[in-house]
Amino acid sequence: MIIGFIGLGNMAKAMIGGILKKKIVSAEDIIGSAATQETRDKVSEAFGIQTRDSNAQVAKEADILILAFGSVLDREMIQEGKHLKLVIQNFVGYERADIAACTEYGIPFCNAAAPSSYAVAEMALALILASSRRITDCVQAVRDGKWVKEWKERELKGRHLRGETAGILGMGHIGIVLAGHLQQVGMTVIYHNRKPVSHDEEQRTRYVPLDRLCGESDVLINILPASSSTRHM
Repeated sequence: MIIGFIGLGNMAKAMIGGILKKKIVSAEDIIGSAATQETRDKVSEAFGIQTRDSNAQVAKEADILILAFGSVLDREMIQEGKHLKLVIQNFVGYERADIAACTEYGIPFCNAAAPSSYAVAEMALALILASSRRITDCVQAVRDGKWVKEWKERELKGRHLRGETAGILGMGHIGIVLAGHLQQVGMTVIYHNRKPVSHDEEQRTRYVPLDRLCGESDVLINILPASSSTRHM
């Protein structure tokens, strides 16, 4: 069995180390590709794995293919992957791999949604707080010396989030985590999804139609996956 890595970033290196150390699988070879020859050389030297010049070469030889963050797996690579039995993506989303081609050729695809969900939800919360409290405007006022000279509280004090309504468009892993964060600052959370989630009562969230989501939300967060059906939403 050959395990192939497309992209030899830090997470890929950690996974390779885990496979070699714990012997999770019995592999004849581990192969990988990276953007630069320097990275390939470093990984090859550290782990003794074989490297390839291109992603297509790795996909062509591998039995199990692991996509590092930012990697792309297109239809042509899948067609050439005559040995492929499984594709694993170590980050959230589906837009980087041709899922239709994987399905057509009977190759299971799975991703790791949970680890990055927390990071994305935290970043979304940070942006909401920065926007509502006008943090960047306040920072710029300090840098410009206006903090003590021309301070206008009404212009820069921002607004409260407690008691307001947050609307989440797309209640997947990220949406569920973000809903919890927003509730902690005192916001009511409503959402729109393809269908209601099964734990609304437990999560203290409420499903509404799209028009009501836009009409009732004080803060509206779009966390839909990028696809042709969600383009321009």
